[in-house]
Amino acid sequence: VGCSMGFLVKAAEKYGFKEAFGIDPNQQDVDEGIEKYDVTLSQGYIEDYNGTSFDVIMCFNTIEHVPRPDRLMEEMINRLKPNGVLVVGTHDIECDNYVNEGVEWKHIKPAEHLYYFSKDSLALRGRKYGVRPFWTGKPIENSIVTYFIRG
Repeated sequence: VGCSMGFLVKAAEKYGFKEAFGIDPNQQDVDEGIEKYDVTLSQGYIEDYNGTSFDVIMCFNTIEHVPRPDRLMEEMINRLKPNGVLVVGTHDIECDNYVNEGVEWKHIKPAEHLYYFSKDSLALRGRKYGVRPFWTGKPIENSIVTYFIRG
């Protein structure tokens, strides 16, 4: 969800996900990704997939851009199979860089980043819609990634 040009879709295929595909609202990114990575991408939104369920849904650097992150979480979770995994990555509002830089932090972009999350607020958002976090990490200082399971 919010796959941009689909490099994570390519990685998923490489590691054995035979039906991997991505969706993104930006048609230009979709077109470029199909050409560059030779993956299945389409322009659209998770809401376009009513009646479809997934084993894994990944959403990186997207949730902070949408006007209703609660609805995005709910829509993704509603499309997870039982024991399905949702992976959400975003900027970490509690990271050392933000604590030290405040509003000068490079990810404070009011016209672009509509919401900011911490490890706890992201976990709470998932729990609200029936998934539980089972792993959270910081691949880089400025970010958090949480794995949720629907069970």
